[in-house]
Amino acid sequence: MRLFIGILLLFGLGLGKEKDLYKILGVKKSASSGEIKKAYRKLALMLHPDKNAGDPNAAEKMAAVTEAYEVLGDADTREIYDTYGGTTKKFYNSWQFKQEQRQGNVGKGGDFYKHSEDITTLTMDNYKDFVSKGVKIVEFYAPWCSHCQDHVKDYKKAAVLLDEKAELGAVNCVSQKRLCNQIGISGYPTLKLFNWENKREINDYGGQIDAQQLFEFVDMYTNPAHVELDFMNWQEEVLDSKDLWLVDFSAGSWCGPCTLVKKFVVETAYKLKQIARVGIVDCDENRNFCTENGIGAYPTIRIYGSGPKDANTRGEALEFPQRYSHPAEAALQFFEKISLMVLRGYKTKQSAGFNLKPASIKKAIHTIIDLYQPELLDSYEELLDLFIGSERTLLEQLAKRHDYDLEDIEELEEE
Repeated sequence: MRLFIGILLLFGLGLGKEKDLYKILGVKKSASSGEIKKAYRKLALMLHPDKNAGDPNAAEKMAAVTEAYEVLGDADTREIYDTYGGTTKKFYNSWQFKQEQRQGNVGKGGDFYKHSEDITTLTMDNYKDFVSKGVKIVEFYAPWCSHCQDHVKDYKKAAVLLDEKAELGAVNCVSQKRLCNQIGISGYPTLKLFNWENKREINDYGGQIDAQQLFEFVDMYTNPAHVELDFMNWQEEVLDSKDLWLVDFSAGSWCGPCTLVKKFVVETAYKLKQIARVGIVDCDENRNFCTENGIGAYPTIRIYGSGPKDANTRGEALEFPQRYSHPAEAALQFFEKISLMVLRGYKTKQSAGFNLKPASIKKAIHTIIDLYQPELLDSYEELLDLFIGSERTLLEQLAKRHDYDLEDIEELEEE
């Protein structure tokens, strides 16, 4: 009880911002996991903002206790914290780390996930077998890397979220330097997706180490929204379809621009699923077919409008922007242009008798996307400003795709 009162006094004196996480929880560094959990529960009950309405710093104190427990309550993150002495110093290269190590400020550093049941620690002995089957994500990290340390909890959350969809592994590139050199790892953390279920494919992940973002990345490649097109299925899939199509005539890994553009095409297909169809033609395997369609360079991207098509339909060429210094800028312009083409191709029978105010149209777009495709909501909120005057067409097509009765919207407006 005395210890508990002492902890509260520390917070009362403004020491709630103390960086020693053990002091925040009021336990010794040698405390067992059970003792840490018990201390956290007691503090959480006593410091909860709802029980301390008169304390303007209650939320801050509770946040400090929660943060301390999130680190010390997990065996792996606790070991990282202990190894690096609880220092707030960030290391961005091995030289910085070794300097601190020589001064005795940090420990040697070991594997991050050795206490985890959901993440496999990989070495030269088991790496090849692990990545050669199924769907796997592998993180390549260095123990001294601050970004790697900060995302241990997030990577563990991703392992839980991706259960039964992908297995996660991790390689310590300090202890497994030879393996990382063979693979060509040059920065930390590096994440790669190995997908052997549908095809032999390896994709680099360039986003934040966030559980939801990793889940969407894996889903995008394991349940692709694009169609692999060739001379055999072209007639049935594209020409016999009244849908709007975006087609990337591409080549193999020898074609650098093809590899870059394909990534954005796959992502665009995922964002536009249910709105437009996206296909990729491998012209290495379908050379005669590509030549017959007038494809003289790779990649060539064409839009095939909605409505009837025939053997003479050649589509409209869509240039991937070259004037931007960063691929992300080009991708943004690319996506905007595709969206314009999609909207231009929208045709629906629901136009008759459809009379809504502009504000109601935008609200209805949000309603339909939120109901049927919530993952698209953020993208379309940004794109609405780009398509002023075309919102009605977008709404009509969304309603058609999801069999949503626009009369319901009109009734709501009248109410």
